[in-house]
Amino acid sequence: MSRNFFHSLPPYFLPLVAIGISAGFINGLLGAGGGIVLVLLLPRLAKRRSIGDCREMENRDWYASALSVMLPATVISGAIYLLRGGMPELDFAWWLVLPAAVGGAVGALLLGRIKGSWLRRLFAALVIFSGIRMIF
Repeated sequence: MSRNFFHSLPPYFLPLVAIGISAGFINGLLGAGGGIVLVLLLPRLAKRRSIGDCREMENRDWYASALSVMLPATVISGAIYLLRGGMPELDFAWWLVLPAAVGGAVGALLLGRIKGSWLRRLFAALVIFSGIRMIF
């Protein structure tokens, strides 16, 4: 790679890579939470660095973006857990796959119909509830 390659990178390249690594690390370590990192940090980065059309994105766009980014990270993490013997109850997990896929499809369809302010509140309530449950 030449020096020109690095000079052609956008100024937000390194923060974006750092956010991606952080989200993947947290998802791989804890099995969840990477999407939360993305939803919290990506809009701030886009507004701070004036990243084109991203400044105009709504909450639902950020949630959808986080989902699309976390899918490969989740698949890779799951494969590593499986290969290392980290899923001893695999038969039990298969009973969750189809219902989770149906729930994901319904959630994705609803995402376009719910006001952004309600999505933000729902997301905040979920994060707070999850945090309280984890503490106790």
